[in-house]
Amino acid sequence: MVVLIGAIVAFQLAHAASWLTILFAILVVLDVALLFVAYFYFMRQRPHSLRSESFDYRITELIQKRAGAMEAGLFVEYEGAAELKRRGSSQEVQRQDGDDE
Repeated sequence: MVVLIGAIVAFQLAHAASWLTILFAILVVLDVALLFVAYFYFMRQRPHSLRSESFDYRITELIQKRAGAMEAGLFVEYEGAAELKRRGSSQEVQRQDGDDE
């Protein structure tokens, strides 16, 4: 894109034919349009492709730490929200029973 813009400026300074400036201006517009189309495509279809490398490193590190904590028994993994609600309601009943005593 920088080369195209540089060419437009050079054509203007050299007083080149106007059709060359128009051609390169159209190419700049097409380049920008392609950039936005690609960005929005990946934003909708593959958002992980737009993440930075440092973000991916941090996520990988967190996943590895979590796996280690899971193996150590520090966390319990639930399959879905329904299981979590069941688990939470049974713990609430146990707390209430403990308060009654």
